[in-house]
Amino acid sequence: MVIIKKSSKDILEISKRIEESFMEVSFKPGRTVFIKPNLSGRQPITEGENTTTYFLDALILVLNKMNCEKIIIGHSSLLGTKDRSYPFEKIINDSGFSKYYKNKKIDLLNLDKAKKGKAEIGKFIFETPAKLKEVDSYINLAKLKTHMETTISFSMKNQMGLLSETNRVNMHRNNLEELIAKLGSIVTPTINIVEGIVGMEGNGPHHGVDKEVDLFFVGKNMVEVDSVISYLIDLNPNEVTHLAEAQALGVGKIPNIDGLKKYDKFKFEFNKAVKFKKIGNKIFVWPTTSCSRCITALNEAGKEFRRPNKIFKLFISGFFGKEKHIIIGKGLPLKMPDNSKIICIGSCSGDLARKKSADCLKKCPPTVSEVKEYLTKQL
Repeated sequence: MVIIKKSSKDILEISKRIEESFMEVSFKPGRTVFIKPNLSGRQPITEGENTTTYFLDALILVLNKMNCEKIIIGHSSLLGTKDRSYPFEKIINDSGFSKYYKNKKIDLLNLDKAKKGKAEIGKFIFETPAKLKEVDSYINLAKLKTHMETTISFSMKNQMGLLSETNRVNMHRNNLEELIAKLGSIVTPTINIVEGIVGMEGNGPHHGVDKEVDLFFVGKNMVEVDSVISYLIDLNPNEVTHLAEAQALGVGKIPNIDGLKKYDKFKFEFNKAVKFKKIGNKIFVWPTTSCSRCITALNEAGKEFRRPNKIFKLFISGFFGKEKHIIIGKGLPLKMPDNSKIICIGSCSGDLARKKSADCLKKCPPTVSEVKEYLTKQL
């Protein structure tokens, strides 16, 4: 694999660097190429969370130069709630990708509607795009960002966006990292690009902070690429569960740590410990290991409390009375005063609610409206 250093967001400069990296790893795209970008699509749209059009423009320039005749950009809708959805067309428009409709060489493919192939591993049936078997090459275009459930979200995690909504929901409900590794054993990209010109550190993938890293990474094996990047941000790749699982399945090999010492690390904050958002000095919001659906429900419901008719109640609750801890996800060990009020949202927090004898809105996921009503009563 290769690590590419660049110094601007200029499309021509980036394309030159991409072309050089393709030559170094001996990648030839062929006539038809499938690209899976990383579009998280929730407002605000940030460079650290989403594939940018300037990087994709540069990649398209290179593919055209290499005589590619058809480029298929495939993506699925995002996980949401019954009353807050993120369909394909919305994320394409919000991310600026709708401009590619004007390019006759490019097809924007809604994977929700595309024909699927099926592959069964154990009791899990993966539904993957049939289009992958019809193209000459598949480019897995990921972002460099942290993830509160899987620690990192690089090339292996990016592949989840290929799958049906049912697949993605069930992966979150079961052993997510094991299933990411199993997906990697049945879908193999021709080439992986992890773009970190602007990455995301902190409590990603939705609550992190954009960070200019000025690097991108190109390689043919997902485990190797993700392991090298993990090392660079001061993570031991052997301790990233889905990388270790993937190595055990023969997807790829985690490089020897001593061999990685030739690379220079860079400062990057990731979610070593559960982090919270504080409202006033009495309300703490803990996302822990929640999936995007409960995050969406809580984020959108929270906007309601900024309205003039509710802001006063939120102020009183945030500064007076006992501490209140709002928890979504499975709830890692948290230090909370014994007399604090615990407010659990979503089925995943049910076990924690039982242990703490706390209230829980046990839905998977709750709607935005249900969370608003629940928090109004609890706060």
